[in-house]
Amino acid sequence: GNYRINVKAILPCNSNTSTIQFNLYLFKTSRNTTDLKGNITTLKEISDDSLSGNYRINVIAFLPCNSNTTVQFNFYLFKTSRNTTDLRGNITILKELYDDSTSVRVSMDLKDKIGRWQSNAYVYKSSKAFTSLKYLLGAEYEKCVYSFGVNGTSHKTIPPGTYTTKGYDVSNFPANTNLPRQIFYGTYLFRVIFEEKNGNQCGCSSFVIEIKRPWEIE
Repeated sequence: GNYRINVKAILPCNSNTSTIQFNLYLFKTSRNTTDLKGNITTLKEISDDSLSGNYRINVIAFLPCNSNTTVQFNFYLFKTSRNTTDLRGNITILKELYDDSTSVRVSMDLKDKIGRWQSNAYVYKSSKAFTSLKYLLGAEYEKCVYSFGVNGTSHKTIPPGTYTTKGYDVSNFPANTNLPRQIFYGTYLFRVIFEEKNGNQCGCSSFVIEIKRPWEIE
């Protein structure tokens, strides 16, 4: 419903490694009003949209996770040119998948200045995995599933088996998709987890990706 925000405290973080440092505190001006006071220190020039904006995705690595699940992702990356990369390998399904029988959780951990992963910089959840992925991937969804030999339009279920792709170009993102058009630049651990309705994990896939400015080269 309708709400108001009551700011209780400001907690410092990464003050020694960040190029932007927030030195802020709260000052109570009345029973119901609070001022934000202090300063922000920038250690280098920051131009408009220098931290986030239009981007392209550079996939650096595939990381397997939880190989005991009923949906197993066995991928590797193959460089087809200086600026293009194919996703190759297979997906093994051990039991039939029904349309929207699983939920999906997508998380992106941001790599900080000293190499640590800052968890859950971005998080997306949906109880209808396939409907959500079809929307988010847009026109790329059909290209992706067809590359594995699956007709994503006519089939509402995917039978058990191993589905192999000889190459799906992952260099086009976010073009032809409904992914966010602006995001903070940096290196991310991108993880997709599928769960059954009972909460059991049935599949997991992780990638290390770079969110780069459109004109940046490798």
